Amino acid sequence: MGKNEEGRGMSKELIERLRADAESTDDIGLCADAADRIEELERKVASRDAEVAKLKDDNEYLYVAAIERDQLRAHINLLRKQVEQLEAELETERMRLAACGVVALANTPESAAKARDMLPEYYSGSCEDVAQAVDREMALRDRAEQLEADRENLLQLLESASEVIGRFVSDEGWAQSDMDMMDTIDAKIASMRRAAQ
Repeated sequence: MGKNEEGRGMSKELIERLRADAESTDDIGLCADAADRIEELERKVASRDAEVAKLKDDNEYLYVAAIERDQLRAHINLLRKQVEQLEAELETERMRLAACGVVALANTPESAAKARDMLPEYYSGSCEDVAQAVDREMALRDRAEQLEADRENLLQLLESASEVIGRFVSDEGWAQSDMDMMDTIDAKIASMRRAAQ
């Protein structure tokens, strides 16, 4: 039995004795008042005990709530750090995408060298692929320019050869097959000149 329950048992016995004494003594009012006062105090103590029990429950609830709050705060802080990290990664990816665009538009040796001079974290595998495609474009353009120059040299050589052959043949005379061959060469030269324009 707990302390409070023992005290209530003793109070109950005292109240019963006071009421019994009140009936057998001349001082009925004093004993009855004492018994009433003890009963009133017993009710207050019981009420206080209930309040204390509720406060203990509330305190336990608040303790658990504080733990949960602290856990939520820690989780929120972790999520904030993850958001910051993801935002930084997103910004890096945006810069990598922009770097691909800049490298793609830089298709001369000078502009390519300048565009590729960037921080290493922005030079991605995709940017390397774009750079290689641009290098192939520049190489093909150089090759096309060289072929055009070679074609022009060949045309000039053919025209010179045609003139030399024409002068030689006019001095020596032509066979019909020679004249047909010269007509074919001249037609081919003219065709190549038109295609170049």
